[in-house]
Amino acid sequence: MQPDFGCDVHRLVFEAITDDNVANIKGSITNAVKTWLPYLNILDVKITKDEDHNTVYAVVNFGLTNNPTVTDTVTLKF
Repeated sequence: MQPDFGCDVHRLVFEAITDDNVANIKGSITNAVKTWLPYLNILDVKITKDEDHNTVYAVVNFGLTNNPTVTDTVTLKF
């Protein structure tokens, strides 16, 4: 059996980047963090697209739930 770790944004890789799909990407990332990394608090998720390179970026700003002053940002490239 395969583990379920991660999120399901891979299902949107070849989809057009519409407002609905941006919301789906944000929701997928947020739900995965809540499930697998409950000690993190998502502060913001920004989705940008680079149509010239067929690339989508998700910039995730997060903090620790037990120490909100500790924050960081990670950029995901699809």
